[in-house]
Amino acid sequence: MNNVISINYIIATYSGISKKRERFDKGITPSTLQMHLDKLIELLPTTRIIKQITITRPKVDLNKCYKEYYEIKDKIDIIEKEFSIPVKVVDMNNYSTGVSYSQYRRAFQDYPNFDFYMLMEDDWIPIQKEFDTLLIREWEKHFPFHNSNAYLCLWYADIMKYKAHAAISVGIISNKALTELSKWCKMDTQLDQYHFSLALQHIGTEIRDFSYNGENWKILFWETSKGVIYDFSFTIKDKECLLAPLQYILKDKYGFQIVPKQTP
Repeated sequence: MNNVISINYIIATYSGISKKRERFDKGITPSTLQMHLDKLIELLPTTRIIKQITITRPKVDLNKCYKEYYEIKDKIDIIEKEFSIPVKVVDMNNYSTGVSYSQYRRAFQDYPNFDFYMLMEDDWIPIQKEFDTLLIREWEKHFPFHNSNAYLCLWYADIMKYKAHAAISVGIISNKALTELSKWCKMDTQLDQYHFSLALQHIGTEIRDFSYNGENWKILFWETSKGVIYDFSFTIKDKECLLAPLQYILKDKYGFQIVPKQTP
């Protein structure tokens, strides 16, 4: 693998109070970002091509947010001083940019010079050592070039009456894909998860997944309304996770259950 490859690891965040998230979260929601960074700090010594971590911070009413959510200075200091990886915090400029896909696009707008952008959420974490190298290896199985107009997500599927899209969208996307998207779609255009995929497909981006329906990596998803971890894998093989919801590493501590889920 070419050592000059660079990844900007983007964490989309939201500090707004969410009664829906709180219902089954065992009290972890206010410290979600802190726990994400703790896991990242654990794994960073095994990585090679994470060259920046970008935390996007949407504007939230100060009377309707978790005050402790962004208390992460000590963790940023560890990342920057021990691993020499810069951590950038990007403040979104209005209240309508809490959607993760606007945050990813803004991070690219501010830092457009990386080969890849790893699209993560505050409550999604890497699980494996060398996760950056593993993702690039998966990329090379699907696409001929590192600069292909392409996007590799955890799970690409047609579910819930939607056309095939990045149903679980965490993963990596190329600089070329985000560059082309920025030419076609204005920054102030809000894209939800489904329409983010459709917009990319409209500009010719090839979307694939690295899970192979669970044959390669397990497909887990935290169902907020049920308080369970759904397993969408299409196989009985007990594969490992590459990326997973935060609740996966807390399942033993808090009793979160993994439940096989048939695709609707």
